[in-house]
Amino acid sequence: MEDSRASTVSYKIRDAEVRKIPYIALCGRREAETGKIALRKHGLGSVNCLTIEELTNIITEERSQ
Repeated sequence: MEDSRASTVSYKIRDAEVRKIPYIALCGRREAETGKIALRKHGLGSVNCLTIEELTNIITEERSQ
């Protein structure tokens, strides 16, 4: 789900945490330059910067458990 509201990134992250969205993938200028996605997981905060393939593998593993 894309969030194109005219709010700050901090507000959008807080809103997603309150709504208990399991993953938040962020892609800003820095991530676009490196070809990675900044990942946040509900309850844990920032996880890491991952490639799309790494993110797909993590989600696939969690779904199979």
